[in-house]
Amino acid sequence: QARVFIKEGLIQTHAPDALARAAAMTPPADPWSLLWFGSRVSMQNGDYERAVVNLREIVRGGFVEAAGRGFDFSRDYRVHIALGNALYQLALGARDVERVERMNEARVAFEEALRMDPENLAAHWGLKQIYRDLGDGDRAAYHAAEHARYKPDDNARDRAVAAARVRYPAANHAAEAIVIYDLQRPGVFDGPDSIEEIARHEP
Repeated sequence: QARVFIKEGLIQTHAPDALARAAAMTPPADPWSLLWFGSRVSMQNGDYERAVVNLREIVRGGFVEAAGRGFDFSRDYRVHIALGNALYQLALGARDVERVERMNEARVAFEEALRMDPENLAAHWGLKQIYRDLGDGDRAAYHAAEHARYKPDDNARDRAVAAARVRYPAANHAAEAIVIYDLQRPGVFDGPDSIEEIARHEP
């Protein structure tokens, strides 16, 4: 439920309340899920410190249930990118030594993501911003070039997606961010569709 509220932008009350309910369930939701979605809510609400705390706890791991399922979130580049973004936002609000320290912490997070996925656009873009702000023009230019190199052709992709959505209505509906299926639509079940047909239907 928190995931839906986040997608809908309901991050002030609805998403935090949903996370609180998930934590209070018996048994509670998986701790790493609570931390991850909590970090997303914190980021969108501008609470970057809380987002960093949550994301670092995910990277640190130690979740018994996760280990039993073979999960290792320290190897998930998405977590490192989210951490880098949160640290970068903190750096933008800091000054002097603290600003540089936060920038370097964000740099490490993005570099870790690149170690796992050398073509990751978000990581290259994050490093481009960091090196630009730190005054390292050469490295900023390198990551800007890498970002441009791996960036897909948005126009070609958009045209292909638009054509596919027109051609395959069911897939188009299923591809929406939040999907609601109409169980009363004609043809969804075998048998009569309308009330009149039901009245005439012989079992």
